[in-house]
Parts: sequence; structure tokens; C-alpha cells
Amino acid sequence: MLVAKGLGFFSLLSAVLGSPRTSPRDQHPQSRSVNATTEYDYIVVGSGAGGGPLAARLARGGYKVLLLDAGDDQGNSLQQMVPALQLQSTEYSPQSWNFYINHYTNLTRQEEDSKMTYRTPAGNLHRGPNPPTGSEPLGILYPRAGTLGGCTAHNAMVTVYPYESDWDNLAALTGNDSWAADKMRDYFRRLEVNRYTPGDVVSHGYSGWLQTSLTPLNLILDDMKLLSLVIAAGTAAGKNLAGKVINTVTGLAEILIRDANSGTRNRTEDLYQLPIAVKVPDYKRSGSRDFLLETVAETDNDGNRRYHLDIQLTTLVTNVVLDSSGPRPRAIGVDYMKGKSLYRADPRSDSASPGVPGSVYAAKEVILSGGSFNTPQLLKLSGIGSKAELDKWNISTLVDLPGVGTNLQDRYETSVIGKFPTDFSLISQCTFLGALPDPCYEKWKYEILDKGAYMSNNIPVAIIRQSSVAENNEPDLLISGAPANFQGYFSGYSSSSWNDARHWSWVTLKSRSRNNAGTVQLRSTDPRDTPIINFHSFDDGVTANDADQKDLQAVYEAMEFSRSIFKNLVPLQGGFEETWPGPNVTTEAEIKDFIKREAWGHHACCTAPIGADDDPMAVLDGDFRVRGVDGLRVVDASVFPRIPGYYLALPTYMISEKAADLDQKVPEFEKFLEEWAPKIPGTNYKGPNGPEKLGAHLMGRWKSGAPVAKALDEDNPDLAFDNKFDFRPKKSIKGCPFAAHIRKMRPRADKKRDAGTEEDGDTTELPEAESDESEAEGQEEDASVILRRGITFGPELTEQEKREKTTIEQRGIYFTCYQSLIRDGFNFLMTRWASNSSFPEYKTKTFPDGPGMDPFVNQRLRSDHPEGHISLYDGSNPDKTVKLNLGISPWVDQKGGEYFFTPSIKALWEQFSTAIPVK
Repeated sequence: MLVAKGLGFFSLLSAVLGSPRTSPRDQHPQSRSVNATTEYDYIVVGSGAGGGPLAARLARGGYKVLLLDAGDDQGNSLQQMVPALQLQSTEYSPQSWNFYINHYTNLTRQEEDSKMTYRTPAGNLHRGPNPPTGSEPLGILYPRAGTLGGCTAHNAMVTVYPYESDWDNLAALTGNDSWAADKMRDYFRRLEVNRYTPGDVVSHGYSGWLQTSLTPLNLILDDMKLLSLVIAAGTAAGKNLAGKVINTVTGLAEILIRDANSGTRNRTEDLYQLPIAVKVPDYKRSGSRDFLLETVAETDNDGNRRYHLDIQLTTLVTNVVLDSSGPRPRAIGVDYMKGKSLYRADPRSDSASPGVPGSVYAAKEVILSGGSFNTPQLLKLSGIGSKAELDKWNISTLVDLPGVGTNLQDRYETSVIGKFPTDFSLISQCTFLGALPDPCYEKWKYEILDKGAYMSNNIPVAIIRQSSVAENNEPDLLISGAPANFQGYFSGYSSSSWNDARHWSWVTLKSRSRNNAGTVQLRSTDPRDTPIINFHSFDDGVTANDADQKDLQAVYEAMEFSRSIFKNLVPLQGGFEETWPGPNVTTEAEIKDFIKREAWGHHACCTAPIGADDDPMAVLDGDFRVRGVDGLRVVDASVFPRIPGYYLALPTYMISEKAADLDQKVPEFEKFLEEWAPKIPGTNYKGPNGPEKLGAHLMGRWKSGAPVAKALDEDNPDLAFDNKFDFRPKKSIKGCPFAAHIRKMRPRADKKRDAGTEEDGDTTELPEAESDESEAEGQEEDASVILRRGITFGPELTEQEKREKTTIEQRGIYFTCYQSLIRDGFNFLMTRWASNSSFPEYKTKTFPDGPGMDPFVNQRLRSDHPEGHISLYDGSNPDKTVKLNLGISPWVDQKGGEYFFTPSIKALWEQFSTAIPVK
């Protein structure tokens, strides 16, 4: 972390956390047009839980980032903002994408689902049995979102931490310890702004970008029917409520005391309040859109935008552009169509105008974050997938990856619904915008403290429970309750769920389904068409080791438990009547048959899975890279080999943060040294020691730590801790390159203007500095001094990495520093010195093209950048220079940082010490 003099300190933690932010602006991020000549460092396709945070983090790390999304921005719509309108948000046509999926291969069996939908000859939708003759079977509605923020703009906002073992299993699968549960918790702390449990810094974060909160307890207490259901749920869950005073906030909090996102929850069965991504105190949805808006809106002290993040909306990416001229294909950009509602999941697509084609290019990577349906579709359209399927569509196979579009998984969900003779008072006045005026909306809009029912997603509590067939002795059921008539997804479901205020649904969610037989296959080669999606549920999928029967048994037990909650209910105003599945579905066989007909899901994942190197179905490695392709990664819910936790949003946010971490590409650096050392004119880098010497000159230090300024031609371990140098060369000896990393970051005498420094090729012998602190005060270099510490992570190079000269394992540095001013510290060093090929300016006569950029941490290097070079002295002729072009991706990927403000040393002395304060 950084420090300079004077020390109204603040610190910067880079790679571990995110960069500083201002409050979100009430403005739309400028949607910028790009063209074929525009090149970015990174192109991110999709703005949801995977792509949105990643694009923001990369931009905050100093990269030029383009985010593409096929939707527009509906973030100011009530349907998206208001938490209680979460069902309406999924059927809000300006942002809805309606996929239709199948649970079974056999159409006759699929038609037994009451949600089965057809398109009639007249072009209308028909749900249920007896469609008009000639109707086209579509399948079961599977709502997705086509808007800025992706599905985080329409989900139920439930934010529940996954299993610790989800991460440990990934660590074991990849052999990469950075996936371990204790390390992944750091990403949760990084992204969270916790609003409900102060002070739990072990489990939670408080300075991220995603706000988490709970349904206010007064909403439960204000509705006696709702309170009685919560008490019944607690009783069924085994809580001893005898003698408890529950009709107060304090009393109710006692039975809902456990935190569903605590690090100790993993195996704990109990009744919980569900954490939700809702901002406090305005009670609006929180999601990736907020982080993107904040990143785009931030400006520096001069009013210029701080981060280079361009967002281009209404842009349907049609394929990844791959360069196949090398030994492996490399992603260099994307082709797209520009226009509204182009994708045929959009209900308005029939009236959409033809899109305008375009292309855009990336110097470093293309990152696909389109989700578990669109990412495999896009990979296949780009020639990456099963050769057998691609041959069927006459698509040239560039990389035969048979796992693309397989392994599709979801959770099984069902509900038990009761109807009461009177309204829930909480929502009795709510129209959910179905009619205006809406008293509940008016209260949410105008009240300051108690904003009423619309403050929450109306899913106040849930029971986490373990079935008799659970794996690893971990709970596998989450049963949540809501005042709604919710039977799953079909056209018009959001209205029918709120048709009255008298229904209550206990919704079963079966986590960790054993079925991974689902597929996403191309419907055509038209990128506007949706793919064919089949989940192959229950016995239509994985049946080995009775996998289907075990999943079915767990769902059955959850439904029986839901019924037991209703049985424990204290009758109020006449009790209730079960309406779904209903009183005629009673035996185990009848209930299981009902489940197989009616179960649904909405957490599709795992269609481009991370896997082991020897797994032919693995699409990605442990660093999200598409196997067999350079410069292409996937970061969305499709990367999981097995569906994680209970809800997908949070684990996807976490992998997005992980994908944005700093990496060091050591094998690529060594390959560069080996290739370039023999090519450089002169004698400096010839011979077996040449690559090591070149690396030392680029860094400014040898591997031992010895400074090149004192050990020009070979390492001297005796100087490993020597900092007594100021870069002034002795007579006739050219010293450390001016663009070497340590010289760019701490130029020392390069910023002097004393009599001994010549403007053009300093060969005057000058006395060396006696100490690192001998430089005169008041110089610009002093103002930008930082105190820093790098903490390395990751393993040593593996034999495979040494052999292939390609990074496989994740490694890098957590960089921390102290500094006194944002303006003059780390940001200054990165932009004015490291990324400025003309710095130091007075050396441009010696080096006509400038000394060059810092080869490691510059933020402007691209393959075609005219200033992407470092100038070296010609070893055979001290009066000549050599320009070494760095036309490659950098060896260090910087991933972002965050500022923390601390008191100055002087202030601490004055406040807490009786000693004489620092002057």
C-alpha cells in the first residue's frame, strides 16, 4: 500500500479489492458507438452477474474496456427498481427475453405440464392442454433479461452464499488453491456492502458495490397472518418457541437470529431471513448495473472520466473473430449486429429492423458473459464446440470442444400453495402496477422510513433443511415463503400470482441436483435464433446410482415439510385451503408424479464448464480460459462444473471478481526473453546469460534483487538489499535503462535539475548517492514517493508451463502501498511515468522515440501501439540505442484496486501521544 511525506495518509490495496468510487450518478452511461478501427484491451460480451462486475473491475484497473449488450437500459423503470415488482420485471417486455425450454425429450410427456405453451396459427400463445389445431409447441417459459445488468435486473434479488464445498471442489478439480473456500470468501467481502449485520468483518464486506439487506421485520409484525406463518415455519423447523415474545421486533429477531451468509452457516438447518440485494434506505434493487454506472460516471479532478469503460447497448454479438494464422486460434475481436430487439427471445423481435453489422477488436482478450444459453451458442457459431454438431450446420470447426453446450443443470422447484379466506394486510392494497393509483407504490415512493410492502421482494423467510438423500451431510433444500399464488413460469404468471392477496406459497428449491444431462444446441446458424434447450429432467436424464430417484425423493420431502408448516399454523380468520397441488394429491406416488409433471427451474448453468486437464468435456481451465484458444475467456454461470449453492447470482458475482484479479504471466515473459535476447543488436544480450540479463534490464533488478544500476552485466547477490543508488551513471558506462520498471516507478536522479546532469546523454562521472534518502526535498519525485509491499500468491512454474511457455496456474502479487495524495501518488506513477514513453522528457534527445514505457505495469500497451516499446543502449556501440518493440500482451494483468483513507502520522501523534508531535 502507498505513502509519501506529510501523510494525511491514505492507502491503496490493488488486485485484492476494487478502486475508489463516488456515489452513483442518476444518469445513463453514455452508450458509445465503435467501429472496425476502434481497438480495446478487453471486450466483454454481456452485462449480467458475470460480465458487468468484470468489465467495471478491468476498467478500474486501467484498461480500455468495451462492454457489449444486446438489450438497452431499463434501470429507471419501476418494474426493475421496485423490489416487490420482481415478478413483473420478468414479464416487462422492454427487458424480457422469453426462452422456451423442454424438460423431457418426449413431447407427449412434456405436454403433461400445465405450463406447456404453444403458438397458435393466429400467432397467439396458448397454455395448457387442448391447443388449437395446427399450434406449434414451444415448451415451458424460461424468463431471461435482455437489458443492462442482465438477469440481475429481473431476478428475485435473493443473495445467499453458496456451500464452502462448492469452492473446495473446484480447487481440487483444477489443482488451483485460489479456488479454495477461504480464499473465495475474500471476493464476497470485496463486493458486498452489508446493511444488516454490522461488524462481522470475517464473513461480510462493507465497502463493495452490491448492497445486501433483509426484509424489515416490521412488515412481518404488521400482518398477523404473515407472522403466524413465520411462527409455524419456526415450529416445523424444530425451534422451541415456548415462552417467546414474538410480536415485537426484538422477539422476532431472536428466532431469526442466524445469518444465512455467515461463514458458520454451511451445515446449519434453521429458519432464516433471506438476504436480498436491495439498497438501503431507498429500497431499490442493487445489481451489476449500479457498479457499471458508477464506473462510467467517475471523473478525476479535472472533470475527465477516470476509467475507460465504453458501453454499447442494443448490440447483438454474432461471433467471435478468431485469428487462425498461428499454432492456436486467437480471439481478436467480435462481429455484431447493431439494433434493438434483434434476438428472437425478445418478444418485440418480429417488428425489429435488420441490424447494422459491425466489428470491434481486442488486444488482450474477448470475454464471453452471455449466460448459460447464449455463451455456448456464441462459441458454437464461432467454430468452437462439438465437431459433430458443427458439421451438421456446415460450420468450420476451429476447436473441437465436445463439452460446449452440454452439462446443462438447474434446480428442481415446486410449490405448495394455500388460500386464506381473507387478505394478507401487508399487500391487500397493492395492485403491483396492474391498476393505478397503486397505494403500495405511492407509499414506497413518498414515505421516508416505512415504505411498506414494496421495500422487499416479499420473500421474508426461508428454511434451510437437509433431506434424507443429501450428500456430504450438507443441507440440500431451501423452502421460502411468499404471499403469492406462484406455480412456476408461464405467460401471464406475474399477474396471476398477485390476482388476489389471499394466497401463500411455500416454494421448494432443491439444490445440487444430480442431473447434468441437459443440452443447449443450435437451432440454426442464424445468431438471432434462440438455441434448442432441453434439461432432460429426472428419469429423462441421469439415472445412474438412482440419481433421478434421489432428487425426486428430496423434492417430495420438501413438499411434505411445506404441508407440515400449514398444519402447524394457528388458524386465523377461518384457516386456509390448499390449492396446489390440492387435496386430491395425497400419496407419495401421487406427489412424486405431480413433481415430475410440474417442477420447474430458473437457475440454468454449467454449459461451458471448468474442468481438469484430462477431461475431454472440460471447456475451460481454472482461469476461465477456453481450451485450445488464446485470448478468449468465459465468465458467467456457464463456467461451473456443478450447480453451486441455492441461488446463482452471488456465486456468479464472486467468480466475476475472481476473474478480475491480477495475474503474472511468468512463462510468457520467459518465452519473450528467450526469443528476443538473441535478436537485439550488439553484444549486450548474446550468449546463455542473455535472456536473464535482458529480464534484469527490463525490471531494473536481477533475480537476487541486486540493482542493475550497480550490477550492469551480471547478478551480484551481495547487492540484493542495496538501495544506495540514484541512477547517475559513471563515465562511459551506460546504466539501467530509463524505462526499466524500478526506474520508472522511482526515477531518483532522473528528476534532478542539478548542475551535474546533462540533457543529452549523461556521461559525466558523478558521485553516487550515499543513501536512499539523500535526494533534496521539494523535488517532484519526492512528492510521488510511495511505500509499497507486494505479497506473492500462486505456485512456482509447473513443468508443463515451462515446457509450453504458457500460464496455466494463477499467480501474481497483491500490491499494497501508502501515499499522501491521490493526485501525486500511485495514479500519477501509472499514468505520467509508467505509461508515458517520453518520460523522462530530457532524455528524448538520447532516445528519439523516447525512453519507452514501463514494460510491466504500463496501462497503454497494445499490439499496435506506436509507443509500445522500451529503448536500450546498443551494447556494441555506447553511442547508439536500440528500440525494442513490445508488441505483445503485457506480462502482468492489473485487475483493480481500492483506496482506504487513514489519519496522518502527525494527526495520530497529536491525538494519542503525549510526546512531541511530528513536525
